[in-house]
Amino acid sequence: MYYFMNNQELKEKIKKHLLLTVGNKPSAEEIKLVGAGIQKGYDKIYDGFDKEESLIAKVYTKDLSKYWIRVVANEDLIHEFLSLKENVNIKSDYNIASFASGLAVFEIFLAKELVPHGFVSCFDISDGMNKIAREYVNKLNQKNIKIVTSSVLSIPLENDSQDLVIARRTGLSKDKRWINVLKEAYRILKKQESSNFIYTVDKEYNDSLDKIKSSLEKADLRFIEMKESHSSNNGPVCMILAKPLLN
Repeated sequence: MYYFMNNQELKEKIKKHLLLTVGNKPSAEEIKLVGAGIQKGYDKIYDGFDKEESLIAKVYTKDLSKYWIRVVANEDLIHEFLSLKENVNIKSDYNIASFASGLAVFEIFLAKELVPHGFVSCFDISDGMNKIAREYVNKLNQKNIKIVTSSVLSIPLENDSQDLVIARRTGLSKDKRWINVLKEAYRILKKQESSNFIYTVDKEYNDSLDKIKSSLEKADLRFIEMKESHSSNNGPVCMILAKPLLN
């Protein structure tokens, strides 16, 4: 279904999806207020990296989830989907896992439009984020997606069960536990050439190419490509594509 859509059809579907979930784009005044609130939360967990997951979960639930609807409403998901369409041949029966999925607005669209005969599993440590995500899932009556409160260091999925694993602009790649996150991605990916791991990160926070390749190799993931996929409110976003090493 997805690959038979032309880009204009895709854009219209995404626009409608965003209206049904997070509503219209925020005004400039809203963005200013949301930005101030988000920064207060970030100051608690990003004044230094590698904070305990319990603190991160608490801040996202108590301080950030209430602002996140407007954050997502202000994102340019259209170009992110176009980039995904260009780089990964997603089939309608794929199993997809999303790490640090937040409100899962992106993932609900994946479930509905890209993998109607597959399944999307979303994992986030924030109860607050997940509560809102489940409200969206129920509102849209989307059956082939589940929202799970879980650390991405221990994903409750079977080995070799996923066709695609994604981690979208989570900040995970700057955490000392990133290698363990990558190892979880490798564990649950099907060990076949068509499987993919994709993570995206704002360019200003991205690692060097050598460090990216080294981290992936430590988790038995093979670097394929890095490119600027689209621009966000914070500037260009880099998409890193990898595949599991095959035995």
